[in-house]
Amino acid sequence: AGGPLFVALVLSHFGKVGKWSVRVPNATKFFLRDMGLVFFLIGVGIRAGQDLPMIMGGNNIVSTVALGAAISLVSLFASYFLIHRVLGAPIIQSLGAICGAKTSSPSLGVLIKTVDDESPAVTYAAAYPVALICLTIVGQILVMIGMSVLK
Repeated sequence: AGGPLFVALVLSHFGKVGKWSVRVPNATKFFLRDMGLVFFLIGVGIRAGQDLPMIMGGNNIVSTVALGAAISLVSLFASYFLIHRVLGAPIIQSLGAICGAKTSSPSLGVLIKTVDDESPAVTYAAAYPVALICLTIVGQILVMIGMSVLK
């Protein structure tokens, strides 16, 4: 997803390719963004829900959800503190960057609807490709470490 995002950023900067305009009407952008979020959430929910009992096995679902929530909240508050308090970014842009760093498109959609402003999308677009690349690299490193520990 990082490649198409990068191409879209470059195209939107120039506004056209030859005689063709790449500008999209706002109504179309809003519709496509909302429809994309709906399809994304449907796909994730269906895949995750069907395997949940098997994956959880005999584990306590409540404690697993509580642990996941705690980990998410700690990372969110740490990111907010770093971006807003230390770097001094405005709160709306800080939240957009956090959505991008978490690679969470649904969160960005909720944020944009809540503040009725498109400005968080800029910091989201800046943070998302970097986070996506880092997640891929760190994920591979963790798999390699895990495989060496299991040997």
